[in-house]
Amino acid sequence: RAAEALALGREAVRVHPGASRLWLNLGQSWYRTATELGPWPDAVAGAREAFARATGLEPLQPWAWLEWARLERGLGRLDEAAALARRAAAAEPNAVRVQLFLARVELDRGNLEQARAALHQARAASALRTRAGLSAYERELVETPGWQLRELEEALR
Repeated sequence: RAAEALALGREAVRVHPGASRLWLNLGQSWYRTATELGPWPDAVAGAREAFARATGLEPLQPWAWLEWARLERGLGRLDEAAALARRAAAAEPNAVRVQLFLARVELDRGNLEQARAALHQARAASALRTRAGLSAYERELVETPGWQLRELEEALR
C-alpha cells in the first residue's frame, strides 16, 4: 500500500506540479511510510521535499507546515518542529490544532510559558467555533480535539 500511495502521489504532482494539496498528500504518504515502516533516509527526505514544495506553493495555509512539524517532532528534532509550528501559527493564528501542537512541542522542549501561551491561543480560537456563518475552512480551523485540549491543560497545571 505504501508503494502504491507513493507512486500515485508522485504521478499526481507530476501531472499537477502547482497543486499544493497534492504535494501535501505526497508528503503525508512519505511521512506515514517513515513512521510505520521506519525512518529510512529516502522516506524522510521525500517527506521534507514534498512539505517544502507544498509550503512554497501555499505559504499562508497552515496544514503543510503542521504536518512537516509533526514529522520533525517524530524524528526528535524539537527545535525544527517548534519553528515549523510557529510558521503554521503565523500563517493562521486561529488554527486550533496548530496551537495545540505548538503547546505540545513547547512542553516537550521545557518551555512552559510558551506552551501556556499557545494553549491560551488555542482556547481563544476554539471559542470562535460558536460564531454563526463560518465557512467550511473556518470550521476546520477552529475544530477542537477536546481530548488534546484536556491533556495539555492537565500537563500544564
